[in-house]
Amino acid sequence: MGQILIADQFLKIWNQEKRDESEAFYSSLDDNVLIDSPIASRQGKGDFRFVMDNWLQAFPDIHVKKSKNYVYNNLVVSKWTAKGCHYGPFQQFNPTEKMIEYHGETVFVFNDQNKIVHYIAKVNLLDIFRQIEPESVSQTIIDLNRLNEREEKANLIRIHYPHLTKREIDCLSLGFIGFSAKQIGILLTISHRTVQSHVGQAIGKLGCTSRMQAMERLLADNNLYIFQNVGTLICKENSQKLLFL
Repeated sequence: MGQILIADQFLKIWNQEKRDESEAFYSSLDDNVLIDSPIASRQGKGDFRFVMDNWLQAFPDIHVKKSKNYVYNNLVVSKWTAKGCHYGPFQQFNPTEKMIEYHGETVFVFNDQNKIVHYIAKVNLLDIFRQIEPESVSQTIIDLNRLNEREEKANLIRIHYPHLTKREIDCLSLGFIGFSAKQIGILLTISHRTVQSHVGQAIGKLGCTSRMQAMERLLADNNLYIFQNVGTLICKENSQKLLFL
């Protein structure tokens, strides 16, 4: 099965009428697939089921619709929208029965045997939290952080990529978890044009010509998750500003 067909099949099995076809998708996973999801970072086919089942427990009637696919060598990026009722527990929120609608993207990294070796789901959890319980957003950001503090992560990035400045790391990290240049500017109190400049310089220093190419390089280096962790920590430190995005 082609890589785009595999990616399309994955989006379809979220929908109730296609869930009985999930085994065909699981056969496309490498036994030691790395899983980077907004709710957990895991490894292996069994843990992939765990992550998916947890999401379906919260939104059992979820419907996912693809908007577009992008292909970059051994990498497929699927952009999509999803809609479903909050019927089960999700993070620290009890069921509200509210209709939740959000968008995101999924990155599939394939090996030479056409098996998925890395799965990355990018979803703006803040958008979902706002819809479930708007007044709890600030506290939720604090609860999201179960990692080391931001500076330790940034120092780790600088060890691997010593030419990147602090601002370049911050802007790139927030971009990798789904924030636009305008939103990043609000969080960091700089203009969106300055954000674009920092991102462009960082991409160039990584030897790349686009954000997606930079993501592919960091995936290959197994360091993308560090940038995403930094982005999450920045959100924690600026939780009040999130209300104005």
